[in-house]
Amino acid sequence: AIGHFSMRRRPLSTAIACAAITVARSSHICPQNASAPLDLTWLECRAAEIISASREQVTGRDNPLNRGVNATYLFTPDASHSYGAQWTRDFAYALRHGSEWMDADEAKRAVRYTFRGQRDDGCMPDRVKTDGQVVVGFIGVGPHPIDHVIDNGPFSALLLSAASTVWGPDRTLFCDLEPQVRRALAFVNRSASGLVYNDPARPNATYGFTDNVAKSGNLLFCSLLFIDASRQMAELAALYGCGEASWYSAESKRTAAAVDELADAASPLWLAASVDNRLPDVWGSAYLVALNLSTASRRQAAMDELARNEDRYFQHGQVRHLPFPLTWSKCFRLIGCPRSGTYQNGAFWATPLHYVVAAFRATGHTDFVDTLLPKAIANFKTVGIYEDVNIDNTTSSHGVLNYTASATNTVAAIRLLIP
Repeated sequence: AIGHFSMRRRPLSTAIACAAITVARSSHICPQNASAPLDLTWLECRAAEIISASREQVTGRDNPLNRGVNATYLFTPDASHSYGAQWTRDFAYALRHGSEWMDADEAKRAVRYTFRGQRDDGCMPDRVKTDGQVVVGFIGVGPHPIDHVIDNGPFSALLLSAASTVWGPDRTLFCDLEPQVRRALAFVNRSASGLVYNDPARPNATYGFTDNVAKSGNLLFCSLLFIDASRQMAELAALYGCGEASWYSAESKRTAAAVDELADAASPLWLAASVDNRLPDVWGSAYLVALNLSTASRRQAAMDELARNEDRYFQHGQVRHLPFPLTWSKCFRLIGCPRSGTYQNGAFWATPLHYVVAAFRATGHTDFVDTLLPKAIANFKTVGIYEDVNIDNTTSSHGVLNYTASATNTVAAIRLLIP
């Protein structure tokens, strides 16, 4: 299916054997193979460790999210427990690319726990906590509170799609939660053309991996998430015979037809937004290519640009949000833009590697990928599996250690190269 980056699966018993230790910067349990530049076995073992150690136990006898759900553990974004909640987008990535290292029943209960946090108007939570607290937006970050984070509607759909397929078909789970996904996607604000839209006068946070950044107008990345999510929901609604597959299909096509409204006239990439932060979006451009949108010539030109100018876009096999040396022009007040070269404002991330690699392969850049991914693995082994890195520039930066998406999404990227 379009938008599904399929992979081979390992038995859960192997994962549990790898995961039963406390995770540190590196692991003595996971042996390294110095003669294997991609060393998938080592990274799979590290991913299993990180997912196991990222779990936090649900608390509270009167926990409102757990009534009738009986969740026991939530899956947080990192084994360092810095984020301390189950974030919808991180959980979606982890479950899609790391389900073999999860117990299926435990994870599905955690999915239902997230869905119990949906607001009456259809808005999905940004994160849910072990005590039942639901966090949807941000308070006090400027003249207007941030009501919600826009990507959580599409990510709830991607979460359900993964949970109802990765362990085999689960019609019950899908059909139970599909009506909530329909409401979540209907809640997403879109312009007349179908692109996801963020009001410049009262902007909400957009994609959670740039939630400090006040992108406004038509949005590239959230529109791509909407397309991907709607495509997957259309396919599964037809497969399982519940939900209106035609609605999901029609809405995905309407948004897909409009993506070139955000084509950058000054570069081969696409713009992150049409109003504030009208800058070339590296992650979004690769995701667009992986989803096979726009035209073949534009897709080719975008990936040619990334491959020919590696220093502008990649460090240690990981990916910058914007071409170097650009930084975001507007961030939310009181939070402000991270220091140049750090975090969401110029650091390099492994999170997008699964679709970056898919985009390179689709445009014939297999040789480039063959050199890119070993650099990421070498960095993970030398420094640790961080949320983001920026080691060589004048501003040294790294994010949270033992970050789940960095491990699982890189596993997915490597598996794309295996016949």
